[in-house]
Amino acid sequence: MKNLNQDFGDLPRERLLERGKSSLSCTELLMIMIGNGGPTCNVIEIVKNLKDFTQNNIHQLYTMEVRDLCKVKGLGIAKSAKIVAALELSKRIQFPHTKDVLLLNSKMVFDFMKNRFFGLSTEEFWMICLNQQSKVIDVLQLFIGGLTSTIVDVRVIFQKLIANGSTSFIVLHNHPSGNLKPSQADVKITKKIVNASKIFDIKLLDHLIVADNSYFSFADHKVVL
Repeated sequence: MKNLNQDFGDLPRERLLERGKSSLSCTELLMIMIGNGGPTCNVIEIVKNLKDFTQNNIHQLYTMEVRDLCKVKGLGIAKSAKIVAALELSKRIQFPHTKDVLLLNSKMVFDFMKNRFFGLSTEEFWMICLNQQSKVIDVLQLFIGGLTSTIVDVRVIFQKLIANGSTSFIVLHNHPSGNLKPSQADVKITKKIVNASKIFDIKLLDHLIVADNSYFSFADHKVVL
């Protein structure tokens, strides 16, 4: 006889088999990824804890490592690793062939990244990590905010850059309002990133603001950069 944890996990799995993947909610998909619960929490409680941890914005899971998810009650190393691996695989499938792409100007950057910002209703902050030849090493979604702003932690930016051996980088964020004009906060954070880049000797090449099907380049307009 199945225990309670298994019953909870089997319900969305049965719906997946009977009705297909599009019939499942994000909560149900997470339940399948997590599998059974543990001694302290069943799988439903773990998913609730996870959603609370991300403030009900599960897109933030894309920016997290195993050590981050282990802070969620009910998630150990094994379950956290399974979630991180599944999300990383989905990202690589969704955005294939990102590595070794050569980016030489703002138009090339915009064309390379614009699909990632299509249809977003909240601000997202992304980073392109580059090598000495200005070829892409990695593309990272770092921060997700609200309708008008997002909080950017410069420490996280340089942790990621150092970890993958970047020699330069480009940052981008979107304005869901459609207004391409940089805000005072946009200028302030760009200055902060530029100052940090001088310390770490990893050059910020550009900061793009994306809105609708257009963009603003800090480098092209000689703002801060």
